[in-house]
Amino acid sequence: MRKLIFLDRDGVLNKNIQEGYVLHVSQFEWLSLALEGLRRLNQPDNVICIVTNQAAIHKGLLKESELQQIHSFILEAVEREKGRIDEIYYCPHTQEEQCSCRKPRSGLLLRGLKQFMNCEQLWMIGDSLDDMRAGKDVGCTTILVESPRTIKELSKDPTLIKHADYCVKSLYEASEIIEK
Repeated sequence: MRKLIFLDRDGVLNKNIQEGYVLHVSQFEWLSLALEGLRRLNQPDNVICIVTNQAAIHKGLLKESELQQIHSFILEAVEREKGRIDEIYYCPHTQEEQCSCRKPRSGLLLRGLKQFMNCEQLWMIGDSLDDMRAGKDVGCTTILVESPRTIKELSKDPTLIKHADYCVKSLYEASEIIEK
């Protein structure tokens, strides 16, 4: 059964920088078991796509070429660990720009659906309400990964938990659910 798996980046693969952005490869810190989770998801019928908001670009804090370096670093590390990421989609816009690709809108996921058609299962793994909403809008089963951001959002809105089909502590735990 072919599965299309969308992953948020910051908070799922790597640690969020408190009140900031990952602006350089040296700031990218893998979360525990993230690479192992990606390796587990690396099944022949699975398609794995990162969908990430990167407003630092339009805020002038990060150039697209610098983001590409970070993403190349991610892809190389995943490949070394016998994992795979099929595509990375990112939104460079700020929340104020109201674009269709910035999560919680589903534009990034729709790009993946268009590129990788004929998938029987859709999954969204993220650490925020925006991730869960974007996933639900396109029919994904959603998995919320606990992160400092999640805890902060839950303290403001405890109903966040209702937007997730599953709640886990790591991408590895999410991979176990998907592979069952």
